Amino acid sequence: MLYKYHNAIILEKSRRSDEIIKKIVSESLKVEDVQDISLMDIRVGGEFCENCDACFDAVFNFNLILSFYVGDVDCVGVGRQKQAWRYSFLTDKAVHGLGDLSALRIDREPILSDKPLCYIDQNILTQAVNKKDILSLLLKIQDDHDIKIVCSVSHFEEIYKISDLESRQDFIDATVALTGEINLQPCSEDDRIKLFFENASITLSRVEMTSNSSEAVEMLKNLKDEDRRLYFEKYNNLDLRKKIGQAEKIFESLSDDEFSRLVCMSSPPGPRKIDFKGLTSHSSIRDAIYFLHNALDLISYKQDKSTRTQRSSAHDIEHLIYGSQCNYFITNDTNLRFRAVEIYSFLGVPIHVLPLSEISSIKI
Repeated sequence: MLYKYHNAIILEKSRRSDEIIKKIVSESLKVEDVQDISLMDIRVGGEFCENCDACFDAVFNFNLILSFYVGDVDCVGVGRQKQAWRYSFLTDKAVHGLGDLSALRIDREPILSDKPLCYIDQNILTQAVNKKDILSLLLKIQDDHDIKIVCSVSHFEEIYKISDLESRQDFIDATVALTGEINLQPCSEDDRIKLFFENASITLSRVEMTSNSSEAVEMLKNLKDEDRRLYFEKYNNLDLRKKIGQAEKIFESLSDDEFSRLVCMSSPPGPRKIDFKGLTSHSSIRDAIYFLHNALDLISYKQDKSTRTQRSSAHDIEHLIYGSQCNYFITNDTNLRFRAVEIYSFLGVPIHVLPLSEISSIKI
């Protein structure tokens, strides 16, 4: 994602003020220490251009540091205000990254299938690309068990990020071979997720036009760890996190108060558990699964550790959303499999979640 700045001076002020805020939040920098910092060195003056990310960041950071210096906000308040600013910044990037939506080309045909639908996530598709015997197995299972393997637009978002064009084409070819260019997409006419036939090149071109927005959404997902530190301190306890990791029916085990408190960190269908039952529209299913997945992050349930896997988990959420319309959800990602079971079970969606090794056990 492009971070805009109009000169090196403003970029340095933004970077330095960010470092000061990190030290304040970690409590390694006290109010008296700030007195030793020349605030004029990070203050934005005549160089403010009103048009770049670094300018807005530097101005916000300076005012926040100044508020801490004069005692208007403590280190916890600094952390929360900075977190809110990050959310605003990335949300703005996500919206503006969509570009001119009028230029998006949609050329698809709705499809009805009388076969059970089997959704494979990205790691299964990757194995099918890297190992031809896996591709052959999936094609054989599809024929032998009379099921329909489907993907979604989220697969194409991940495929687009492959920089090597030859490798990217290998993924497209595997997707086409497995799905016959039939995939799940949102339908704006009735707010449902439906099957469509669409040429892969058209789907990919649409993804390309919204790629900046997708990257910002991934980065928004990475903010949840900081949310837990700032707002849900009890879940930072290692013993509690181990206990949660061994539990089943996580959401049902939460008290109504705990559940409602987690709800306030997102935009779910409603504040009560009953609000998550019987959902049918794309927007309500999307909001519910985003909230439930993020809630599992906040309580550290089967959470990915590395930044790379955390960023890919943004796509995991999308896979869970589209997979909710299927009979089977296939993944070799252990954490995602556990989360899928918890989320689908809580939503009351009857989906079989399986690893690839158990796909031959599908019974129709």
